[in-house]
Amino acid sequence: MIEETETVLKYEFASAWEPPVAWLEAVSSQFPTLRFVLSYEESGVGFTGVVEAQNGEVDDTRINIY
Repeated sequence: MIEETETVLKYEFASAWEPPVAWLEAVSSQFPTLRFVLSYEESGVGFTGVVEAQNGEVDDTRINIY
């Protein structure tokens, strides 16, 4: 855990695959009042982005850096 306050929990993790957008969509449906934000970077294939999810709705903004 990186940060914990009354309104924020912040974690950091590594994955050998693409960002877990489907998982984020599913978990945000289970906790509809929470807002989830996932920042990611994949330097090997050259993209970075931010996924925001709330109540099963997902907005994925990906930026190619190469």
